[in-house]
Amino acid sequence: MCGISGRIGTNVLLFLICDLQKLEYRGYDSAGLGYFENDNIKTFKVKGRVSGLNKVKKKCASIGIAHTRWATHGKPSKANAHPHSSENGNWTIVHNGIIENAKQLKQEFGDEHFKSQTDTEVVAHLLEKYGDGVEAIKAAMERLKGSYAIVALNKAYPDTLFVMKNKSPLYIYQSEGQVTVTSDIITLDTGFYYDLEDGEYGFVTAEKMQIFNQKGKKIKKQLLPIKKDNIILPQKPFKHHMLKEIYDTPTCLQYLIDYYKNHPTGVDFSKYEHIKLVGCGTAYHTALMGVKFFEGIAGVESHAYIASEVYKPILKPNTLCIFISQSGETADTMEVMINAKKQGAETLLITNRMTSTMAKKADIVLPMMAGEEVAVASTKAYTCGVSVLYLLALQAAGKMNFTNLKRLQSEIAKLLSLSPQPRLARCKNVFFIGRGMDDVSAMEGCLKLKEITYINSIAFAAGELKHGTLALIDKHSLVFALNTCAERAGKMQAAIEEVRSRGGKVVELTTLPATNKDAVKFEHIDDNLDGLLIMVYLQLLAYYAAARKGYNPDKPRNLAKSVTVI
Repeated sequence: MCGISGRIGTNVLLFLICDLQKLEYRGYDSAGLGYFENDNIKTFKVKGRVSGLNKVKKKCASIGIAHTRWATHGKPSKANAHPHSSENGNWTIVHNGIIENAKQLKQEFGDEHFKSQTDTEVVAHLLEKYGDGVEAIKAAMERLKGSYAIVALNKAYPDTLFVMKNKSPLYIYQSEGQVTVTSDIITLDTGFYYDLEDGEYGFVTAEKMQIFNQKGKKIKKQLLPIKKDNIILPQKPFKHHMLKEIYDTPTCLQYLIDYYKNHPTGVDFSKYEHIKLVGCGTAYHTALMGVKFFEGIAGVESHAYIASEVYKPILKPNTLCIFISQSGETADTMEVMINAKKQGAETLLITNRMTSTMAKKADIVLPMMAGEEVAVASTKAYTCGVSVLYLLALQAAGKMNFTNLKRLQSEIAKLLSLSPQPRLARCKNVFFIGRGMDDVSAMEGCLKLKEITYINSIAFAAGELKHGTLALIDKHSLVFALNTCAERAGKMQAAIEEVRSRGGKVVELTTLPATNKDAVKFEHIDDNLDGLLIMVYLQLLAYYAAARKGYNPDKPRNLAKSVTVI
């Protein structure tokens, strides 16, 4: 997961660094620049954040490339940071994706010819082997397997950016002598752009662009208007993006309600007997909530899958495949979508990025309406994604209405108006338990805590407590017990007492009558939506725990926002 940019124009290093700051959510363990200086290609690389590049931002350059990295091949280091150059220095490249046959290709050259541990460097060596210009690009692409969006400088062409693309997004913007090549249209402002398809390659200068297809035939690309989510959120001062995004949630839900009141989903549920939902991480938890909705509200058989575990899904007739991806670029999820489409399945995508690669491939695309989400840990996008699935389940049941979703929006706004700052007690082990809907909320709350505080925590169905996990409970244990289902309240209380009898501390999060002084009480909205209200509290819990530890909750170690590699 990396962010790449190329620029032609004036003061390009300054603009490239600005681009990388917008792309840093894709990776932030190292960053680098490549640019022409006195007919030679120079590089400047740092381990760590994009801000380390500011030392060279005032240098004069009219063409350059840039990269911010999340490590896949090779540890985070200056040597492994992009750009990477060929042995003779004729080619310098930045790359997003993974070269799957890098190890085999490296054997052709010998390890002594490589300065880094990355898969990317072998592409620069291939380009050098095949010469200069687009013919070298074409020859190199015929040897590569995997995913890549690559922007390259070639010493023989000091006014040209070379491009090559397969499976990873790459866009070109050209206007009045200014050129931008980028992996994310978030770096573009207004106007029109070109979207490269898989297997396409070519070059662009300030005056000219030539793109070729996989067969080497010159093609004419269609200009597309730059469309960004028309969601304007209040710009209040917050220390971190994550906290702002939690506080954005009520506004985003109002946008979502207004949108779906006026825009039919386009889904004909009478055609489907089965629903499969696919996602990764938080999106997988969103899918699990979807299963609860479709089966509980609409009585439609549904199953949720972790994308990386269903490379080739087995589909029954009359099945709708629903994919959840905040970025619309999640590689594992995209691969399942592609294979589902090959089997003739109808595909529906719920995403926060309507211009994403997956949005172009899906039969139906529904927006989360969450606005830009920068922090790695998803917050408002989870709430909005689950809300879209709730509306779909109501539609499938013929009960479409927005009353309870509007109540959820109102109760979250009330909760946030109190500015709660929940504290996490110092405990050796943290557990999250729940039943039914609360089991899924427990999983998502646990994930939020783990990914930004680095506290090892576990989530599991409360009924499973006595089937093994109870062995871990002692006086050093803290257990968050989510309890919103009246029908299962008795059994949930039994699980709580099992923890207490072993010395564990329990914090009950409930919409039911509280049974102890440590309980945190929330307003009851609807059995299907109570967990979303509690999730906002758990998001705040994780945020403040990370902040008090001195961690940056926006950029947790080892993680990136958009997982574009498999």
